Amino acid sequence: MCFFLTSWAYCTCPDGNTLNIQYGVTTVNDYEYHQCTKIQQVIFPISIETIGEYSFSECSGLVKVELPENVKSIGKSSFSYCNLLKCIVLPKYLTKIDDMSFFKCESLLNITLPNTLTSIGDYAFSYCISLQNFKFPENLTYIGKHAFNFCLNLTILHLNTAMTRIEDQSFYQCIYVKSLILPQNLISIGDFAFFDLNFLTTVEIPSSLRTIGDRAFSQCFALQKIEFYNSLTTIGSYLFANDRSLTEIILPYSLSYIGEAAFYYCSSLISIALFNNIHSIPNYAFSGCSSLVSVQLPYYLFEIGDYAFSDCYKLSTLKYANNLVSIGECAFSGCSSLSSFDFPCTLSQISNSAFIYCQSLRSVTLPELITTVDDYSFYKCLELTNITLPQNLTSIGQFAFSGCDALQNIIILTKNNISNQISQTAFYNSSSINTLIYKSAAFPITPSWLNVKTIVFNSLELSSLPNLTNFSNLRNLFIYKTGENFSIHNNHIISDNITIEISNSISQIEDFAFSKCDIFKFSYCGFNKLEGNYLRNAISCHNVIVSNDYKLESLGGLKITRYSKQC
Repeated sequence: MCFFLTSWAYCTCPDGNTLNIQYGVTTVNDYEYHQCTKIQQVIFPISIETIGEYSFSECSGLVKVELPENVKSIGKSSFSYCNLLKCIVLPKYLTKIDDMSFFKCESLLNITLPNTLTSIGDYAFSYCISLQNFKFPENLTYIGKHAFNFCLNLTILHLNTAMTRIEDQSFYQCIYVKSLILPQNLISIGDFAFFDLNFLTTVEIPSSLRTIGDRAFSQCFALQKIEFYNSLTTIGSYLFANDRSLTEIILPYSLSYIGEAAFYYCSSLISIALFNNIHSIPNYAFSGCSSLVSVQLPYYLFEIGDYAFSDCYKLSTLKYANNLVSIGECAFSGCSSLSSFDFPCTLSQISNSAFIYCQSLRSVTLPELITTVDDYSFYKCLELTNITLPQNLTSIGQFAFSGCDALQNIIILTKNNISNQISQTAFYNSSSINTLIYKSAAFPITPSWLNVKTIVFNSLELSSLPNLTNFSNLRNLFIYKTGENFSIHNNHIISDNITIEISNSISQIEDFAFSKCDIFKFSYCGFNKLEGNYLRNAISCHNVIVSNDYKLESLGGLKITRYSKQC
């Protein structure tokens, strides 16, 4: 006897193992045999047309089901949690399998999908962990979300169907799939669609594909190569994350959007080419691609995101055009093989730790739009020897160039004296700094620079020599291009065994300018007569050299020791 409450029917479960439904019954009602755990076999009459929702769900003793040919509809969760169900024979003219119809039928081995089938609902065969390979009908147009996730026994997915979209997580963690053929007219692949197919080695992408969702092929550990065609415009976040065997990815010209961490830890990827429709490389895009050697960046690239190439240990070559505007935090951190980076004139931002631990980077010339060097930007760039600070620079952050053991030469173009805006730790433990080259009238200094041995002034805006008395180890002072009225004032230099070279005419050197200096060599290549006793008043001056065009026999109160053509 059946009891009805609204649309649900509750029946007394049969006493025996076999349920024999009477001829003439057309519908098995919703929940009618729900949790009838003793049923092992069901004999359906040919009159049955509809199997209701949850009608046989949790019939944990059910082993085999053969549905008659007149069945047109299988309801939601109709056979879900039938843990011992091994075989299901579907009717010849079935068009739809509803959501969760065979959810968690963990013993289900074999199923034949009829050619008339067009739709498989969400979670329909999810967690059917024993399900073996079967053929998808050609007329199939829809496979729902999670439809076959955790089908651990599948090894072949040949989707020669009429589908244009594969939904989210449709084949999520079908771990043992080795062969995948996608529908010929496929347009989009949803999030996590083929996530964690550990044994998949190759996949042929149809030329119709336009978009791929987040993590669609993530953790496909055996995938080696993938090629996309010119219809693809969008790839999602973490698309190939942790695909550690992937050595080659061919991306099309049509691609315009790459999601965050799309190639995260593709540790076997060797090279990649990105084309001109891409304007931004997102955060973590190629982070951990430890075999990546060469990257071709698009012409109209404006932004490189945070950690975009972090820990790409072998990256040595970057080809890109001069349109880059910003480089994100830790963008190239740990790129220990990157020996050069041409900073384009359009670049206005380099974020924290952008080039931290780039141990092979040798030279950094910052473009004029850069106003700040952020904290740790070039920390521990062990082979960095030369840096150029741009004219609009206003500050240098903490540890920005700290630990740059080989740093020797700093070219300063800064328009303003930013001494107070240079962090005390900016050059901490960069103990090899030897030369400062000032190419503007400003004279920024920081304590880490005071041990340099060479200072060069090369600016037409410079009117007088700054006070250099704090540079106790100064051995070379080179004054090149300066203003016409340039002068050197009294007591601005204290040094032993110093070489001073002045390459152009200046107006004045005061008498006691070098009174605390032991001068090894003084060279003057200008034409102006410089009166005074500034060399006589030095502690000593061993060599006085002038150009062949200098007409006098003495300079600064001392006799000239040599005339030179090299001036």
